[in-house]
Amino acid sequence: MTTAICILRFLLLVQFATGLSIDLWSLNCEGKNYKSNNIYRENIDFLLRTLPLKVSASDTLFVKVITNSTKEQLYAVGQCRGDTDISTCKRCITKAIKDIQQVCSSKRDIIAFYNFCHLGISGKDFKFDI
Repeated sequence: MTTAICILRFLLLVQFATGLSIDLWSLNCEGKNYKSNNIYRENIDFLLRTLPLKVSASDTLFVKVITNSTKEQLYAVGQCRGDTDISTCKRCITKAIKDIQQVCSSKRDIIAFYNFCHLGISGKDFKFDI
C-alpha cells in the first residue's frame, strides 16, 4: 500500500473518530431589537429549547413551529440535510441555537446556515413547507 493511501485512511479514521465538524456558513441578525422582558423573548426562548428535539425527531429532519401567542407571534424553521444522521442533526441545531444566543441576542429576525443544518426565526411567516 502506498504512503498516500495510508495517510488518507488515517485522516478519514481521525475524522470519524472525532466526530463530524459542524461549520457555520452564514449567520444574519436583522430587524429591530426587542426588550429582554417581553413576550417576544419568552417565545424565542421556547423555540430555542424545543427546536433541536423537534427537528431531529422529524422523519424529514424539517420542522416549522409557530408560537401560540397571538401577540408577538413568532415563526421558526429548522432543517437538517437529508443525508445527516439524527445525532449530527441535533448537534447542528443545538450549535446554531448557541451561536444565535451569543451573536443575535436581541434581534427579531435571524437566519443561520451550517454545513449540516439551517435555522430561521422571524416575526413573519416563512411561507414554505415541506
